[in-house]
Amino acid sequence: MRGEGEAVNYRIEFIPASQIRKEAGPTAGDYFVRDGEVVIQIADTGNRAYNLLVAHHEFTERMLNELQGVKDEDVDAFDVANADCEGEPGDLIGCPYGFQHQIATSFERCLCAVLGIPWAEYDQSVATGAANQSATC
Repeated sequence: MRGEGEAVNYRIEFIPASQIRKEAGPTAGDYFVRDGEVVIQIADTGNRAYNLLVAHHEFTERMLNELQGVKDEDVDAFDVANADCEGEPGDLIGCPYGFQHQIATSFERCLCAVLGIPWAEYDQSVATGAANQSATC
């Protein structure tokens, strides 16, 4: 399943939203390969639980993409082409990583329930942070 030369290690970084790669568009999380390592960058929300929930989503999505043959370049190209959409590009019909995104979101929702975090509150907070990012970049 895994392609030759695929990065082996994953690194999670919590950073200011303004430092998320512009290729990712306004987002709470991003992933890419740097120096042979998958880097997952999370826009710091100031809330540890929220940061970890976003990180879990990004890890799950990237891991499924890797194992199911979805390339980071295709994810970036789709995200850039749909940066102005309402909501998340991963929710759009025709998204090359749509299935993987939906699975990651399902896990994220389950974890919110386990932690007693209302999904609407969490989702709004994370979405607001991503929307504010475009103004600070």
